[in-house]
Amino acid sequence: MNIMKNTKKIIIFSSILISLIFLYAFSDIVLPESFGKTHFIVDKDNKKIVNIPKAKAQKASGLEDFLSTCKDCGKYALFAPDDNVLEVLTHLIENEKTSIRMAAFLLTDYEIIKQLLAAKGRGVDIEIVFDSKAVKSFYSKKVRLLKNKGIKVFVYKQLTHNAQGDKAEENMSNIMHNKFIIFGNNIFGKSLLWTGSFNFTYSAHAWNQENVVVFDDAAIIKKFINRFDLLKNKHCYVYGSRH
Repeated sequence: MNIMKNTKKIIIFSSILISLIFLYAFSDIVLPESFGKTHFIVDKDNKKIVNIPKAKAQKASGLEDFLSTCKDCGKYALFAPDDNVLEVLTHLIENEKTSIRMAAFLLTDYEIIKQLLAAKGRGVDIEIVFDSKAVKSFYSKKVRLLKNKGIKVFVYKQLTHNAQGDKAEENMSNIMHNKFIIFGNNIFGKSLLWTGSFNFTYSAHAWNQENVVVFDDAAIIKKFINRFDLLKNKHCYVYGSRH
């Protein structure tokens, strides 16, 4: 890495890798309206190559539509960034009465974390299975926060297996890529399943093209509960323990 200039207000790097890391980090920061007009990544000839995108405005009718439809048929589809996915998700967390089982590749959005901590504070039993990336990246402090507040955190073990099913060497390409939440007793007195491509990040609901399906089918929810228990009990370790 070659630092070209360092003042009180700016640091300029000539490393493409460092630039991409910073761009990735910015994707989960709530930026002021002015950001992107004067802040960007440039190439070695000082030509602007990347603007930091700003979040699109959310549709105010998203939650109302969700509640009216879900009450009648128990099924609903959401698409980010057009639908108000975050508002629906936080509403479900706020209205959970008994338990939340969550499988997350990443969880970095502060609003979701805040609502999970509030749910824990009112007595909701919360268990989260994370991919190992969540505890090895610079977002690991958010996972530690959840654990320190009493939420049960499990981390996926990236292990290969031989023909007999025995554990072998660590395999970093083997990831826990599920993104789902099982709500035990939620709106209208229903158990609900939330699943889809949606990562629990700011960029997922603000910018990315993502999908979510929420429904109350008991048989499918049972299959997801079984999968969650399998991940937790067989393929994970308790965060903070030796493994």
